[in-house]
Amino acid sequence: MNQNQSIYLVMMIKLKEGAESAFGQFVIKNAPLLKKHNIHLLKSFSIQLKGQLVAQNNLPQPDVVSIFEFATMESFMAYMSDPDYLEVAALRAEATSSVIGYFSYPLGLPEQSASAVDPQARLYVVGLANFHQQNESGIDEFNRQAISRGLFSQHGMHLEMQLKPFKSVVVVGDAVVKTPDRIQVFYIGGMDAMKGYVSDPLYKELSPLRDNTLTQYDFFAGQLK
Repeated sequence: MNQNQSIYLVMMIKLKEGAESAFGQFVIKNAPLLKKHNIHLLKSFSIQLKGQLVAQNNLPQPDVVSIFEFATMESFMAYMSDPDYLEVAALRAEATSSVIGYFSYPLGLPEQSASAVDPQARLYVVGLANFHQQNESGIDEFNRQAISRGLFSQHGMHLEMQLKPFKSVVVVGDAVVKTPDRIQVFYIGGMDAMKGYVSDPLYKELSPLRDNTLTQYDFFAGQLK
């Protein structure tokens, strides 16, 4: 792992009932601070459902998942120690019942053909994977064959991001979290495409390559904000 590469932060945010406006104020007031400290918002998703491939998904279902990028942990700590951060942090605490963060390094992606799925029609999935003895070879082989044999392209599936988490934090709430071995972000061409994907005989043939190496795989699905 190249320690000089950018750091990604995946934030899973559950709002208190009726707190959408207060959270919106947090987002507005936080934006200049993020810019000041060179923290970039890469993607943000409105989450509609959660599930699991292996084991039980006991994490709170977030309303929002946001992914940020910054150069170093020092730059992030400078943001956290900024006097103006205290004000925006209070707004976030007022609006949220659970905030979980995963600090991660980016991993490479397999070569894939370009996707023609309209961004507004995409169903995005954020998956948190843990492996037997951290053996990630099964998921990599699943991805390789799913791409080379046309399973992904048949259903508009595209692997957009793979991350290697190195630290997890519970910022708000009392969730019990385990640092994943890998975080995947991918999309597919909507819920109907997802149903077709998981019922495809080729998916049923290939999925044991991945699933037999997993001890846990939680996922959260929604659309771009």
